[in-house]
Amino acid sequence: MPECIRPFTTDDIDFAVAQTTREGWNTARQEFEVSLEHDHDGCFIAEMAGEPVAMVTTTRFKHTAWIGDLIVVPDHRRRGLGERMMNHAIRHIERLGIRTIQLEADPMGIGTCRRLGFVDRFQSLRLRSDAPHSPIDDHPCEGLTAENLRDVLPLDLAAYGDDRGRLVAGLIPRSLAAYLLRADGRAQGYVVAFPSPEGVRLGPWVAADRDVAARLLDRLLHDFQNAPVVTGVPGVNDAALEILKARRFTQTQPCLRMVRGGPIDDRCTDRLYAIANGAMG
Repeated sequence: MPECIRPFTTDDIDFAVAQTTREGWNTARQEFEVSLEHDHDGCFIAEMAGEPVAMVTTTRFKHTAWIGDLIVVPDHRRRGLGERMMNHAIRHIERLGIRTIQLEADPMGIGTCRRLGFVDRFQSLRLRSDAPHSPIDDHPCEGLTAENLRDVLPLDLAAYGDDRGRLVAGLIPRSLAAYLLRADGRAQGYVVAFPSPEGVRLGPWVAADRDVAARLLDRLLHDFQNAPVVTGVPGVNDAALEILKARRFTQTQPCLRMVRGGPIDDRCTDRLYAIANGAMG
């Protein structure tokens, strides 16, 4: 067992990136910066003999929270440390008065999550498109900034089901590009391109309808024609999958969206075309 579970700090980011790289997760350094900025007291490191051996992050919204980035270094696995880290994260969230917790589990973690009271929601798909891209870009978008972010927050709330305005605000200054699309002066959707070890991560991607979603995607693919693009899509959003496949995205290993203390209304996800990432929602 670890000597202690302590708060994750910026000094631990190198350790965290090394773990996600070894696991083959598509996680950029900037994502940990956002996690710590959003929840400085909600990310944790387990230590033994003064060395980090495990980590986990949490992301708290107004009514719900996420658990992500749970990794135990290989030499310390199969000793219950992963489950202890999960319980530590759950207790932290529940002390804040939040009972509904989501996560995206890879196949190895599903059993542990079920033992801890998480139940299945849906498959969370992972897709990838390699360069070059050949998008049609004849629909002007405006840059999404801190100044106009408030215009898309009602749409994001309707799509996601909780207020994640602070999270999106933290992503924008670290993004490669972010766009807002309007119609008749009203925000109809937005999309963010975030750095990825493989190239570009697409998400969050929120749109009022399929046409708006396609226009936003084409704008980003136009910007990054020569970069691989990866994204995560709620498996219940058929339109998102169809749009992406029409642009030569192919599926990779999916995750399983799970929830503890729900229920959550899945009907809102018809406007959520891509998540930010599997660790934050």
